[in-house]
Amino acid sequence: MTVNKSEESAIETLRKKLEAVSLELRNTQLDLMDANDSLSSTQEELEDTQVKLGETQLKLQNTQAAHANSERARLAANRERVLMRPPRQQEVFVVLKFRSPQPLPVGGYRLFTLLQRAVERILSQFIADNPDLDAVVMDKLRFDRSPRGHNVFQCIKDDKNAPIKSSRRNFIIKDGHTEDEMIKYITHAFKTHTQA
Repeated sequence: MTVNKSEESAIETLRKKLEAVSLELRNTQLDLMDANDSLSSTQEELEDTQVKLGETQLKLQNTQAAHANSERARLAANRERVLMRPPRQQEVFVVLKFRSPQPLPVGGYRLFTLLQRAVERILSQFIADNPDLDAVVMDKLRFDRSPRGHNVFQCIKDDKNAPIKSSRRNFIIKDGHTEDEMIKYITHAFKTHTQA
């Protein structure tokens, strides 16, 4: 069989194209293998991340549950501390508000002073009759526009950060606060002093 030069040239050209295609195919196969390896590695990392995420979520749930249990226990203990004490162990705050008398009628200030001293004697006698009570120091509140004055109750009502709220004639501890916070706040607000 005789092959002329043009046919040889065409065959050589096809052979080179075949080699180039084969080389490209081999390179593509290698790239595909690398991509598969990378995908496998990524999947392994994803699985590890998912496992770690599950462990972290479990720890978070356990921490949240422990916190919720601790908060329930604290609130229960606080309710027991405040409400379930025997009567002789209850802490009592007494706030007396005297209205300053006007210049008239004549003798009004003297009557005011006598009433004030009578109340102070009754309180002193009460403390003397109950020596088991904690020590108490009574401070007089000035009738000015400071929180020590006649608008002290309004100041407490307006204070959104106060640990207590006013309900009729009583103070109630807000949820999430403790009796110690209440005592500290009242002590500060009324300028009184208590000894635990």
